Amino acid sequence: MEAWQPISASELEELVSYQLQECPPALVALFEAHRVSPFQAPIVRNGRREAVFVVAKRGDEVMYYEDVEDGFNFSPLSADGEILEHWCNQHELKYALKRWE
Repeated sequence: MEAWQPISASELEELVSYQLQECPPALVALFEAHRVSPFQAPIVRNGRREAVFVVAKRGDEVMYYEDVEDGFNFSPLSADGEILEHWCNQHELKYALKRWE
């Protein structure tokens, strides 16, 4: 069994592209309206400071990819750009985007 490795930016881009194909047009448009170039933001996981990729931003809330749990989640950002709420949802993009419908 291989040791866990964080997702790379290129792997995340492929994942997002693939999962967008599974979304209805309205959800694709919603994502595209809030999409950002993926950037890493610090997050505290189990007491350790690590990083996740942010893929979309709407107001003060961001959608990030939690690569340990393999799903998209939402959180506000602190003033210095840290993910404030760590969630372990395993939502595919099409299910996560329903939060913003």
